[in-house]
Amino acid sequence: MKKAREYATDIFEAIKKDGNVGLDQAIDCTVKSLLDETVFLREQRHCKTDTCLAAILRETNQKWNAICRRVNGRAGTEVLISNGFKAYLLKKMPDLAVLDDQLW
Repeated sequence: MKKAREYATDIFEAIKKDGNVGLDQAIDCTVKSLLDETVFLREQRHCKTDTCLAAILRETNQKWNAICRRVNGRAGTEVLISNGFKAYLLKKMPDLAVLDDQLW
């Protein structure tokens, strides 16, 4: 598992190298990696309840927000949006809205 600063560095380097195309690819890669981390943590913690999964998703969203702060601070403008991981999950899996009070 990577740290937020490592993801932020990868994203920022992609922006410098390829501009918006690199940014899009870096965001896709980061979100996929965060989803993989979520699965890994769920298995590692033997997660079997909604509450346990909600805690892992909340932690992952907090990591996304840390990545956002680093990238946006370095870029000097808003490149990534806060709670983007949450927005992605709710867009792809609207059923998670039922757990909204536990998740975020």
